Amino acid sequence: MVKDVIEREPTLAKAATEAGDSELTGGKWLGRYVAEGEAGLGDKRRQK
Repeated sequence: MVKDVIEREPTLAKAATEAGDSELTGGKWLGRYVAEGEAGLGDKRRQK
């Protein structure tokens, strides 16, 4: 989904819907990608 937004430039809402996610979740992933690149798309489990 993130690469679709970056490469094809559809709206975030459309890309998120196509990926089966909400726009809010899509925004979080896109923010991680912009901030950290592909490393930001890895598993980020909450630490206790």
